[in-house]
Amino acid sequence: MLAHSVQHISRTMSVTHEDFLRTLAQAVSGCDYRVQGNEIFVSLDSDAGVHIHVGEEHSPRVEPSVDLPEVQVDMDFVGLTEEEAGVFLQRFDRYFGYGNE
Repeated sequence: MLAHSVQHISRTMSVTHEDFLRTLAQAVSGCDYRVQGNEIFVSLDSDAGVHIHVGEEHSPRVEPSVDLPEVQVDMDFVGLTEEEAGVFLQRFDRYFGYGNE
């Protein structure tokens, strides 16, 4: 069964492109992945994986002297079961600091 309920996830993340790529490399260690500009494909199997699009980097002003980097990250799950997508997201979230309350 394909992950119809988890086909696409979109997040606004407080990270630079450089930091995103460095952290992603750690998060997907052991998997083949390729980067072409702002497009990344993480191969989890011969026909399955995660397509990631990283939007333009912005630095909105939070306070008069504080700018935080921000990018829109869109992930599309290709050929993954709901369980497989969940495992990928748990690892991704752990490396990017989501859910560490």
